[in-house]
Amino acid sequence: MFDREGFIDYVGAKSGNSYASGLARIENLYSVGIDAEYDKDKCEALLTQIEADKKRTDLEQKELKSAVTQHPT
Repeated sequence: MFDREGFIDYVGAKSGNSYASGLARIENLYSVGIDAEYDKDKCEALLTQIEADKKRTDLEQKELKSAVTQHPT
């Protein structure tokens, strides 16, 4: 299991809040649980999907920045 709290403590409060917010956003956008993805393959498939979505040409820049994608996983 991924140690969120330990990592947040490691990076500090300000960065930790940003980090936690980013993880929550990814979980919401991709309908996944970071802990489950980490246990499955250390988030490799999720990171591959995020990288692919960043290269998509059918999304406007603001969509890429705010929503990344609107697809089922």
